[in-house]
Amino acid sequence: MIEITLAEVLILFLVFVRIVAIIALFPIFGHRSVPVVAKIGLALFLSILLFPSVKNTGITVPDSVFPLLMLITKEVLIGMVIGFTTILIFAGVQLGGSLIGMQMGFGIVRVMDPQTSQQSSIIGQVQQLLALLIFLAIDGHHFLIRSLFHSFTTIPLLGGNISGDVLMRILTMSAAMFEVAVKIGAPVIVSLLMTSVAMGIIARTVPQMNIFIVGFPLKIAVGMLVLTMSLPLFLHVFRKIFVQFQYDFMTLLEMIA
Repeated sequence: MIEITLAEVLILFLVFVRIVAIIALFPIFGHRSVPVVAKIGLALFLSILLFPSVKNTGITVPDSVFPLLMLITKEVLIGMVIGFTTILIFAGVQLGGSLIGMQMGFGIVRVMDPQTSQQSSIIGQVQQLLALLIFLAIDGHHFLIRSLFHSFTTIPLLGGNISGDVLMRILTMSAAMFEVAVKIGAPVIVSLLMTSVAMGIIARTVPQMNIFIVGFPLKIAVGMLVLTMSLPLFLHVFRKIFVQFQYDFMTLLEMIA
C-alpha cells in the first residue's frame, strides 16, 4: 500500500502549480485552441513524473495557510516569468509581419487572432504560423519540455527569487523582440522602400502619371514576391534567433535561481 503524507501532497500541488503557469503561456501547448482539460492533464502528468525527484530534496512545507498561499503565489510568478519569455520570439515574428503589412498597404487588413482574441495583421498571422511550423520542425517543442524539467533542477521548488536583475533581463529580452521584427521584415521593408523611391523619381519625371493608382498594386506585388523569395532567409534567421533564445532562456533560469 502506497502511503502519501500531507507534506508530499502539498509538494505535488506546488509542482503542479508551477507547471500549469508555465504551460498556460508556452507556445503551441498554451494555445487557446488546445482544450483546458488537455493542458491540465498534461501538467498533472508532468507533475507526477517530476514528483519523485522533487520530494527527496528535503523540502519543508509550512503548516499554516498564509505562508502556503505565499509559496503558491511565488511558484505561479516563477512559472509565468518562464512561460512569458518563451512567447517573446513569436511576438517579434508577428510584429515583423505587421511592419511588412503596413509597408505593403495592408495596414487596415486585419484578421482575428485566436490566441489573443484581437485583430492583427494578416501578414503577421502568416509569419507567426510559419514560425510555429519551423519551431516544430526544429524540435523546439522538445526544448520547451526539457526546459520545464530543467527549471526544477536550476530553480528548486520553494527556491528562486525574482530580483531587479531578473526584471532587467526580461526587459532586455523584450527589447530584443523589436530586433527580431526588424530582422524578419528587413528584406521586404528594404525592397518596398526602394520601390517607393523609384515611384517618387517616376512621379517627378512623368507628372502626368497617377503614381498612387500605379503604386498601390505595384507595392503589393513587390512585397508578395520578395516575401516568397525570402522564405529560405526567414528559416535561417529564425534558427539563429532560436539558438540565441535558448542561451538567454537558460541564463534567465540561472539568474532566478
